[in-house]
Amino acid sequence: KTKITETKIYPGLKEKDNLVTLDFKDEKFCNVLKVFSYITGKNVIAPDKLSDKEISIYLKDVSPKSAIEAICAKYNLWYEENEDWNRGIKGNK
Repeated sequence: KTKITETKIYPGLKEKDNLVTLDFKDEKFCNVLKVFSYITGKNVIAPDKLSDKEISIYLKDVSPKSAIEAICAKYNLWYEENEDWNRGIKGNK
């Protein structure tokens, strides 16, 4: 059996075999981005106007990249990525 680890730092995050399960209800976007920073080891930058936006999402056993893509699709955001950072920005796809 594979051990599923629920972090005490981020209660809405569970990790298993390089996959994550995210369970957030009305969580501030800035806190969700902190989770992505934690799981990817990359800095995440977003405009101040998104910080207080509330995110509700449940994703089970997905890659971190699939999770950020799902959040961007649901909330009409886009992001760009390089080896050191990810950036979420409000905008049309």
